[in-house]
Amino acid sequence: MTITSADPASPLIIDDKQLIGDQWVPACSGGTIDVINPATAQRLGRVPRAGNADVDLAVSAAWEAFPGWRDTDATTRGGLLSKWAELIDANAAEIGRLECLEVGHPSWGPPPMARILRFVAGQADKVSGRTMGADAVLDYTQVKTVSMRGTERAAG
Repeated sequence: MTITSADPASPLIIDDKQLIGDQWVPACSGGTIDVINPATAQRLGRVPRAGNADVDLAVSAAWEAFPGWRDTDATTRGGLLSKWAELIDANAAEIGRLECLEVGHPSWGPPPMARILRFVAGQADKVSGRTMGADAVLDYTQVKTVSMRGTERAAG
């Protein structure tokens, strides 16, 4: 366990902006919210005070991007997620430091995001149509014929 430097300066902080589509933009209202280190009450930065108009823009951007993502083969999507994990690893110390400052806790090691993304990336092209079991949860797959050409799978 280490104590994190209180200096919030970071190349990863983009004050007053939110990523919508491929652009960093301020909130439509121009409003912001201060991000405060709860351990010191020091202002770390400002984030946009997003409202309904910002949500509408983000949803529109997501719908616009969706066909390209949907039509990208699963192996390529997995590769893109792996590249994202590499970027996180390259900046892991700074991401961990900023999280400590924002949340107000000591450093407990590298953040887990890259590991989680690598798992998801590895699963991207492993679609098997099976239900994966989970402890203490009722999991089942029901297969039934619905025509001579196909089957229906319902996971519950």
